[in-house]
Amino acid sequence: MAGGINAAMVACIKCVGPANRTYEGMENDGYECSGCGHRFNIDWSHGGPPQKPCWPLSEEEEKEMRRVIRIMTERGLSDKQVEDRGHADNLPRSS
Repeated sequence: MAGGINAAMVACIKCVGPANRTYEGMENDGYECSGCGHRFNIDWSHGGPPQKPCWPLSEEEEKEMRRVIRIMTERGLSDKQVEDRGHADNLPRSS
């Protein structure tokens, strides 16, 4: 019940492709990207479940997410460090 129905699919934190929920917990959900296969978790306890579907992203949201991923990659952050920053309140939300 962590992210609820609107978090069944989110953008991958590695390639920005669609990631399907593979695990739904009380605070965290697990995801696997259907494009690159990356697995990651999102902690929804900070901002609560999204009010609107997280996928698909708008053009602006995709652009912003790619920018954030590029910056984190340039700073040499590992996947784990990027994932640790993947709290729900840090992710773009559909408007």
